[in-house]
Amino acid sequence: REAKFNHTPLVSVLVPCYETKPVFLEDLILSLQDQTYDNFELVLADASKTANVRRLAESYMEQYGNIVYYHLDSNDGISENTNKGLELCQGEYIGLLDHDDLLTKDALYPVVKAINDAKAKSIDPLLVYTDEDKTDTYLERYYEPNFKMKLNEDLIMTNNYICHFSVYKSELIKELKLRKEYDGAQDFDLVLRTIAYAKSDSGADGSANSKKWSERIIHVPKVLYHWRCHNESTASNPASKNYAYESGGRAIEDYVASQGWRAEIVPLKHLGFY
Repeated sequence: REAKFNHTPLVSVLVPCYETKPVFLEDLILSLQDQTYDNFELVLADASKTANVRRLAESYMEQYGNIVYYHLDSNDGISENTNKGLELCQGEYIGLLDHDDLLTKDALYPVVKAINDAKAKSIDPLLVYTDEDKTDTYLERYYEPNFKMKLNEDLIMTNNYICHFSVYKSELIKELKLRKEYDGAQDFDLVLRTIAYAKSDSGADGSANSKKWSERIIHVPKVLYHWRCHNESTASNPASKNYAYESGGRAIEDYVASQGWRAEIVPLKHLGFY
């Protein structure tokens, strides 16, 4: 809390909501209000038919001045709902958080520190991602930590190991947006297109430039995101969203095609790997 950064960007944490259980949303909101880095806003884009999310959000908005609530006119799926939420985000960077997950209280601090460290080296970060773990419905057990590596282009074409917590430069994510046709793997598709953008924007034309563009995608090696497992979640039951893995394969096909490579994408027996 006492740290002083040269650059203190506003970070928008965007949460698309749909009939979110009150206890889940309450835990999420409180995990944001506990943040040690305080220049952030929590943007709730709610596509619910009921008023449960709105009532809870408004009760916290009276207490905290950094929550933005918006009710969407229709529920158009995770990608379109997120895109509508992006329009409301005022931050220089935008972090994506699922409505039933939560962050550690020190999640934003190391992300902003990584951004400052990069800018000190004249690097303009496009994406900062962190490690994550899983927790049970009642937040009593934390398990299966996912200790990731820095950007590995071969690995990301095999599995979306980046996943959560992902914080994008606002200009980039608002330009790329999420694509509805990749619902279920929209975050995977976004990561791959971010890599393609980093390459093209940095003029990468071969291995000589690979380091320059890859430095704009930064890994923070700390578990800062808790993926909540319950009956409906993909974390608890991967087979619950088979369509997501089909979308993931198509996202890789699109990326491969954008690079001018000839390849066939084949799913492996382990869901989510290709």
